[in-house]
Amino acid sequence: IITFSDYARTVGTLNEETETKERIRELIEAASVSVEVDTNRRYDRRFEARDYDALRDSLGGDISEDGYLILDDDLISVVDLFNNHTDTVAAEDYALFPQESSAPAKWGVKLRGDNYWEWDTSLDSFDAIQVYGTWGYGGKFALKSTVATQMNDSPGTTALIVTGFEPFEMGQMIQVGTGDTLEYMLVAADPTTTTLLVERAYNGTTPVVHPVNDPVYVFRADPLIRRIVTRLVRWMDNLDDSPDGDVIVVGDSEQVVNLSIAPDD
Repeated sequence: IITFSDYARTVGTLNEETETKERIRELIEAASVSVEVDTNRRYDRRFEARDYDALRDSLGGDISEDGYLILDDDLISVVDLFNNHTDTVAAEDYALFPQESSAPAKWGVKLRGDNYWEWDTSLDSFDAIQVYGTWGYGGKFALKSTVATQMNDSPGTTALIVTGFEPFEMGQMIQVGTGDTLEYMLVAADPTTTTLLVERAYNGTTPVVHPVNDPVYVFRADPLIRRIVTRLVRWMDNLDDSPDGDVIVVGDSEQVVNLSIAPDD
């Protein structure tokens, strides 16, 4: 959810030894998992197809009495929507809720006009509806560079050559290309040149050819969630250096050392 440099800027030091960076990154991973588990949300972006039951909620399905498909995850956008197992629903035949463009995610889908959720009675109502789309809560991608040398469609961990490497660091989720060339990748090591070591086909995407000048974006999670994770990491970092039975101080907050709980706020 945050990177080492996010944390380092908060505590006022960027030039740490490798061992310290590794320890902080372990704390970041632990805090990120904790926040996602506690909130039952994911704060990255991913492509995924999710199946839903066409029965009414009162019968154990996923359709409300008002006809809304109630999603079990945060939806950013729809790639394809299928009803009755295989019928494609056109974009003009459904609406996402909430309808405000500023909403960090969508919780429901409703069909327009005379359309209705259904399933072939010879098949199970479960998985009669499928939503294939981009999932996650909040956050955004920011354009940071472009592809300098064409990249092939080979899967695995490989090199991505970009026009500038300063914004990139280990642990970042990036988006290379748009439309038909869109692919998510994970930066697998801190770069020292314009050659980035990346894990391809990340979060449900497919490796594709990326031509020269394809845009390269960096993903940033929701700002409030970044602050929460940063504060947890600061607490955990201070806790590691605190004696048993003492207190740790983070900003204007004092917390009695207790290995089983996080700060009250």
